[in-house]
Amino acid sequence: MIGIGLDVVELDRFRRTLARTPTFGRRVFTPAEDEYCRRRRDPTERYAVRFAAKEAVLKAMGSGLWSCPLTDIEVVRAASGEPSVKLHGAALELADERGIGHWMITLTHTDLLAQAIAIALEVARTVDCLARWSLTAADLGRTVEFYEDVLGFVTEGHERTKARLRLGGVVLDICQEGVEPRVQGSSGAILLEVADVERTMLRAERHRGRIEVSGVSETGTPLMQGFTVIDPDGVAIHVRAQRNRA
Repeated sequence: MIGIGLDVVELDRFRRTLARTPTFGRRVFTPAEDEYCRRRRDPTERYAVRFAAKEAVLKAMGSGLWSCPLTDIEVVRAASGEPSVKLHGAALELADERGIGHWMITLTHTDLLAQAIAIALEVARTVDCLARWSLTAADLGRTVEFYEDVLGFVTEGHERTKARLRLGGVVLDICQEGVEPRVQGSSGAILLEVADVERTMLRAERHRGRIEVSGVSETGTPLMQGFTVIDPDGVAIHVRAQRNRA
């Protein structure tokens, strides 16, 4: 763990700030955050807890408020409701400088207060616990969405032309095609080890692409040793069970 940040916001005070300074929200929240918060009749709780999260992230990085645009720190919400952090621009550069490769965040609020805790974790540095892959994508947004929805990757940083995703010890850097030419490796495929192959395959079956099971019994029943799924850019991802390492 590199750092931990905690921030608490008083809802009544924050409600007055939003009403008194209409431009405040545009300087603090991304369009996606703003759209999500405005779905509530009184969006103050959602705004306040996201402001607390941004401050908590900066504290975890050892930086003060406004050391980077607060819109560079974005709170996103998975379909399950789980919150996570996406860093952009100057905030992503700060995290890289400090060796931060992963975030954990939790949000909560009452009728009076909103609170957020952010934990900054270092980039793993050994081969056994970290694999890195680089890809180019014809459509960056579509490819990022595939790795999030189909394989469960979490986006750690997202800019206009590149993104960084993580799943356990695997880091995936994706770049928009034609911006920064990259290759995904001489094998033309990605090897992904997961703790629960069957669960990952059930998730992947929602994808319309081709899935091939790599282990089948004599009766034709899948052994669930692994499977292959094709991403939107034609890259094969070979998924197999994690191997025990001494």
